[in-house]
Amino acid sequence: MTKFAQSAGGNIDAFYFAFGPYDAVAIADYPDTVSAVAVSVAASGAGVVHLTMTPLVTPAEMDQAIEKSATLAVPGRV
Repeated sequence: MTKFAQSAGGNIDAFYFAFGPYDAVAIADYPDTVSAVAVSVAASGAGVVHLTMTPLVTPAEMDQAIEKSATLAVPGRV
C-alpha cells in the first residue's frame, strides 16, 4: 500500500485495521486532489478495494475559509 501511495506522490502517515463498516483506515497525504483521486480511481478500477476518502482541513486552512466566508455573497443575505 505504501508503494501504491508513493507512486502517486503520496505518503501513508498512519494505517489501522478497524472494526465496523471499514476493515482498515489509512491517513495519507497527497500533493494535490488530482493525485488522491487518481489513487481512488486506480484502486476501484482494478476491483481490488473500495476506497472512501475524506479530505482533512488543517486549522490554518479552516481559519482562511472562515475569513473568506465573510466576504461571500450568500443568497438571501442583504
